[in-house]
Amino acid sequence: MRKHIPNLITLLNLTVGILSIISVIEGCLLYACYLIMFASILDFFDGLVAKILNVQSEFGKQLDSFADLISFGLAPACVIYVFLSELQGPEIPDEMSYLKLTVLFIPVLSVIRLAKFNLDDRQTNEFIGLPTPANALFFASAIASFLKMGSLYKIASLDYYMMIILVVVFSLLLVSPIRFFSLKFSNYNWDENRSRYIFIILSVILIIVSFLIGNPIVCLSIIILLYLFISVLKNILKKNEI
Repeated sequence: MRKHIPNLITLLNLTVGILSIISVIEGCLLYACYLIMFASILDFFDGLVAKILNVQSEFGKQLDSFADLISFGLAPACVIYVFLSELQGPEIPDEMSYLKLTVLFIPVLSVIRLAKFNLDDRQTNEFIGLPTPANALFFASAIASFLKMGSLYKIASLDYYMMIILVVVFSLLLVSPIRFFSLKFSNYNWDENRSRYIFIILSVILIIVSFLIGNPIVCLSIIILLYLFISVLKNILKKNEI
């Protein structure tokens, strides 16, 4: 029974992803975002539990990829598409409405990203390309924050085009050769884990500040941007050392 516990968590991740899509269909966009966030927590714990119980398997790895495709590929694409539809006002020309289809990049490039991960044995302590949960978490957090802030902050045409640009950029990051650090520690040496420690410290500060200002959700998208910035900076510094 013990060996099935991580797989049950993975299946729960998949179920939550499907519920997120159902929430989009039912018009509950904010709940759909929350469900994607919850799925990302489950995705973290299935791997952690498998490692703690020492029951990692090829079946679990493949199952995790299928679940991630739904929860972090298809679900966020559905959320973003409906969100863009709601942003589209009379100031946006009808021919620009087709730009919403850029959301297809997310599930298509996510499945490529996941397939590459399953075949690449280099991605143990780091990832090559932006991890799919990080990509989904960024958009779920950003859209949830936008929905909670309401129309006071709404500049529809600007937000419409900005969101499309972000979709394209983040989708390309999924299959980019950029190396992103993971939060797996092989040891706790400062020099070898400097980027991880800096990221964790700054993330904790951001979480505390976000609670103090009364908007904890927005910090998640900022943390993903911080993760992106530190990873890219690490790549540049490493390249300059060669």
